[in-house]
Amino acid sequence: MAQAYTAACTFLAHLVACRSCSSDLKAADCSNRTLIDYAQQELTRWGYSCHMVEVLPGKWNLYADLRPDLPVGLLLSGHSDTVPPDSAGWQSDPFCLTTRDGSLYGLGACDMKGALACFMALAQEIAVRKSKLRQSLTLLFTCEEETSMAGARQAVSLVRPSALCIIGEPTSLTPVIAHKGYAARTLTIKGRSAHSSNPRAGRNAITGLKLALDCLDKVAARLASELDPGYSVPYATLNYGLVSGGQCINQICAQVDLSFDLRPLHYGTQEDLNAMLQAALAPVRQAGFEFALTVPYVDVPALEQDISPLLQDFVKLCPQKPCKVNYCTEGSILKACAQAVVVCGPGSIDKAHQIDECVPQSDMRAYVKLLQDVSLQVLF
Repeated sequence: MAQAYTAACTFLAHLVACRSCSSDLKAADCSNRTLIDYAQQELTRWGYSCHMVEVLPGKWNLYADLRPDLPVGLLLSGHSDTVPPDSAGWQSDPFCLTTRDGSLYGLGACDMKGALACFMALAQEIAVRKSKLRQSLTLLFTCEEETSMAGARQAVSLVRPSALCIIGEPTSLTPVIAHKGYAARTLTIKGRSAHSSNPRAGRNAITGLKLALDCLDKVAARLASELDPGYSVPYATLNYGLVSGGQCINQICAQVDLSFDLRPLHYGTQEDLNAMLQAALAPVRQAGFEFALTVPYVDVPALEQDISPLLQDFVKLCPQKPCKVNYCTEGSILKACAQAVVVCGPGSIDKAHQIDECVPQSDMRAYVKLLQDVSLQVLF
C-alpha cells in the first residue's frame, strides 16, 4: 500500500501542475489538454486502451480500458477541471503541490485531482495483474464538470456499461448513494421605459419582478412541504442567485433578469419543470408583463437508486456510513452506464473551491487502500 500511496502523490504533483481551469469567464477558462495528454501517456504505457474525445474546443475526455475483451467491473470516474484560483491569497503556488501540516496543497488537490491520482495509482498496480482479471478496470477523466457537465454527458455514449462506478468527489471517504438534482433558470421580465416623472407612461419591470418573486416564493413553499430526512436540508430548495435590470435611477425599468436555481429531491423532465414554472408565474403575465424563461445549463437529474448487493458490499468497506447530499455530481448522469453508482473520494467538500485547497495525506492513504479492497472484491 505504501508504494501505491507514494505513486499517487507523484501523480498528484503532475496533475496539479497541469492548468485545467473551467470558467464562464473567457479570460479565466483554459484547456485541459495538457492533463489529459499526461494521463493518456501514462495509462497507455501501462497497457490500457485509451480513447480521447474533444467534447468542446480545447476540452477533452479520456477513457481508458485495461481489458476491452472483458465486461467492465469497475469504472473510476472524475473530472479533470478545477475552478480558477485566487492566486493572490494562496500561501504557496497553487500549481505546485506543497506538503505541510499533514496535507497536500494545490489547486484541485481536493476537488478532485487527489482522487484522479489515486485512480492512476490503482491503475498502475492492477495493470501488472491484468491476465488474472475476470472483469475489466476502466478510468474516465471528464471535462467541464465545474460549468456545464458537458464531459459527463458526452461520456455516456462512450463508456462501456459497468457493474460499479465510483465518482471520486471529495466526501471524506463517506459513500454518497443519492443526491439532489440541479436546475438553473433565468427569468426575463419585459416592461416599457419612460421618464420616472410619469410612471403611467411606462410599465416598470421591477414591479413585475416583485410579482414573480411572490409566485416563486409559493413554489419554494410547496417544495419545502415534501421531506426526505436522509438529507441535511430535507427538502427541495429554490435560491435567487443573480438579478440585474434598469439603466438609470430616473428612468422606468424596461427589463429585469432574475437567475435562480432549484435543487429537487426527484426529477421528471426539463419540460415538466418548465411547465410548472410557467403555470406558477401566470399572475405575472395576467398583470400585463411579458416574460421568458431560459435555461443557462442543461438540468442535472437527482441521483436515485436502489441499494443493490454490489453497493452494499462497497459501503461495508468504507469507514463512514452512507449518506445523501444536497449538492449534485456527475453520478446521476453516469448512472445511465452503471448498475450502481457511489460518490466517494478523499478530502472534504469544505476545502473545495477555496484558497489553499488541500487534501489530507491520511485521506489519500485510506482512499488508496479502499480502491485496492474494492478492486479485489469486484475485478478478480
